[in-house]
Amino acid sequence: LSPVCLGSLRRAASINAEYMGDYPQFSYDNQLISYSSYQRLMKTAYKCIDDIKNGAMFTSVVCNGMLSSIQQEAGNFNVYDVRKPCVGSLCYDFHQIDTLMAEPSVLQSLGASSKANWQQCNMEVHSRFTGGDWWQNLEQNIPEMLDEGGYQVLVYSGKEDWICNWYGGRDWVGNMTWSGKQAYGSEAWRPWNVRESSKVGGQFKTMYNQTFLAVDLAGHMVPMDQPQNARSMLHTWINNLGFNKYEVNFMSLMMRK
Repeated sequence: LSPVCLGSLRRAASINAEYMGDYPQFSYDNQLISYSSYQRLMKTAYKCIDDIKNGAMFTSVVCNGMLSSIQQEAGNFNVYDVRKPCVGSLCYDFHQIDTLMAEPSVLQSLGASSKANWQQCNMEVHSRFTGGDWWQNLEQNIPEMLDEGGYQVLVYSGKEDWICNWYGGRDWVGNMTWSGKQAYGSEAWRPWNVRESSKVGGQFKTMYNQTFLAVDLAGHMVPMDQPQNARSMLHTWINNLGFNKYEVNFMSLMMRK
């Protein structure tokens, strides 16, 4: 079986509409906004959801206004990691990647021109994605990958990320329509015991070939915030080892049939 790993997902607007309420909830739970603001913004979130579903004009004004209200009250925090201040235009220090991508050997291994100009965030490339892919509902392909393709799917999120917060990923996976939906919904959350350290690195839920993992002490860039745990996550997933030493993994079940 082929593994598929999806991290820090920002869902298309058609999917994200269902979970806009997760922004006020996550913000309140992380003490970014007051309870009165939470109550007020939940009403805005419901209007945002209805506007997206109905294709109303000025939908982005309503939805983005809600997000801006949270950011203003919280003091323009780091949207990628609520624990940290935002430093630089992208809120992360990527100078090490800049150095790496300037190495001639790296450019050669990638087949890139020695004259190529590496950029952390190229807005021309970004605009080409937002023109089409941004609005594509690719979620509808995942149930087929699970049920017919037999792919093992891992969705993970850093628990400190706000812009692609794990509440939305958790709810999206839990509400996704596939053959294991009911069984997945009945499954309890369990601690992820990182294999190499035996320490708890997050919480996960697995049913058949679908897993959702929330990574502790990590924001949008899980590998930067938790490099050892991120490596363990990928090693565990690719080799189908299971996220808990007591877990009977999907491959073992398939081999017994």
